[in-house]
Amino acid sequence: MKEDTRLLGNTILRLALPRIAMRLSIIVTAVLLWYWLIGLVYRSGMSLNYKSYKELEAFGPHAVELLTSMNKYIWITANVVITLIALSMLRGWFVKSLARGKSSIVPLRTFRSLCSSLHPEALEVLRWVWKDPQTPVTIGILQTTLKQILSGRVRKMALAKAQREELEQSIKPPANPGVVHPDSSGFREPTLMA
Repeated sequence: MKEDTRLLGNTILRLALPRIAMRLSIIVTAVLLWYWLIGLVYRSGMSLNYKSYKELEAFGPHAVELLTSMNKYIWITANVVITLIALSMLRGWFVKSLARGKSSIVPLRTFRSLCSSLHPEALEVLRWVWKDPQTPVTIGILQTTLKQILSGRVRKMALAKAQREELEQSIKPPANPGVVHPDSSGFREPTLMA
């Protein structure tokens, strides 16, 4: 199973690498742009001279003094608002990018290589995860397959198969038609429910 998980992990990484590089470059660009923008806003705000605005004299001399004393905090608050907006936009884009990445279709050559390299148990998990064989296998399906293998799905499927076989054996009619199965009388043990 370790070979299967390593193979699936490497395949997923190889398929997702271009998108990861693109995401990383966009995030770095967005951080640099954000840093430049908040620096520009802060420098521009700190260089304001409220005494030169004649319109503020209508509010009295205390208004100009108040704005001058609060100037630093006004522009810090403006930068916090810009930062929150930028983070919200970046997060929204990142979530959509992850969803698009998960829905990327696995090329047939890669899928063929996986099918020839994985153990039958891992292929059964892949079949179990791939709910609709009418749609192509995506990177998201491979990621879910890897998670299921790591969480013990192979063992659970083997147990389910053994239990199904036990049930089928119990339902089968007796091999010898003249011998009555002890539970075929219709009598059942009473339980607390009925």
